[in-house]
Amino acid sequence: MLKRVAETNRSSYDALLERYNQLTATAGASANNVSVVDVAEVPSEPTSPSFPKNIAIALLLGMGTAAAFVFLKDHFDDTIRSPLDVEGKLGVPMLGLIPHVGSDAEGAALDQVRTDPKLPISEAYVSLVTNLTYATADGIPSSIAITSSQASEGKSTTANAIAIDLARLGRRVLLIDADMRRPTLHRIKKIKLQSGLSDVLSGNTQLADVVQQDGEEAGLSFVLAGPRPPEASILLGSGRLNALIQEARGLAEVVIVDCPPMLGLSDTASIAAHVEAVLMVVDSSQGHRGAVKSALRRLSLVNARIIGAVLTKFDPKAANSKYGYYGYNYYSYGQDEA
Repeated sequence: MLKRVAETNRSSYDALLERYNQLTATAGASANNVSVVDVAEVPSEPTSPSFPKNIAIALLLGMGTAAAFVFLKDHFDDTIRSPLDVEGKLGVPMLGLIPHVGSDAEGAALDQVRTDPKLPISEAYVSLVTNLTYATADGIPSSIAITSSQASEGKSTTANAIAIDLARLGRRVLLIDADMRRPTLHRIKKIKLQSGLSDVLSGNTQLADVVQQDGEEAGLSFVLAGPRPPEASILLGSGRLNALIQEARGLAEVVIVDCPPMLGLSDTASIAAHVEAVLMVVDSSQGHRGAVKSALRRLSLVNARIIGAVLTKFDPKAANSKYGYYGYNYYSYGQDEA
């Protein structure tokens, strides 16, 4: 009897305990503030990386890097290779663009100028002479000093070509070789070095006694550099130079002075102070802004009148592609026609 009562009580206790646990669990669940808002779904495509976004960012970064590179290259590029470089980096007008003739031998370019006026280099120098005519309000200067920042840039060829073209236009031209350190005019004329400028400046002779007539151009005469003096800078710095230039202007309509390169010499500065205009020759294959700017600065110290620059030995292949319109046929329009 007692055993049966105990089992009945245990069954009732288990039922009550189970019910108690159920009620406790239900009460705890109703007090929780977490609920399911939306059922998670598997995405159809990745959210990162974004291909269009990455392409746009890469494009912008590439363009910015390229622009910075071009700016720095242009800023630090010291070479003078194109007409825009002459005006942009040197700040002087470009009066002539002389193409490269394919040979750096002395006299090669001048031989072409003398023999065929239809060649591109001949046309280039004719264009230079035309620009010189309009470089000043009074027409072509009566006395022009032609120089360069360093040697072998084509200044002597340019001086001779200008003299030849002016003589062919009917002008009376006097060409003076003022480079007494390394004279070239006697080699160009294929004659022996005779009395010349150094003798006149030394007071050993008169200018009229050393003036020679060119055998090919009727209106062209010239003065050789003469024997090499021990101190060329002292001769050019003497008071006789100004008197010589004035006397030369009385003998010809245009006096062209082939000066030494600027380098570290005072020769050209002394000459530039006594002529009406100075023309700077720049070799496109070796010209550098620093050297040319230094030469221009030294000329400005003597109040020289710099009318412009000539870019010689121009090769469009060596210049930037944006200068391709200055091609090899730039001065040869109409040559193929009969």
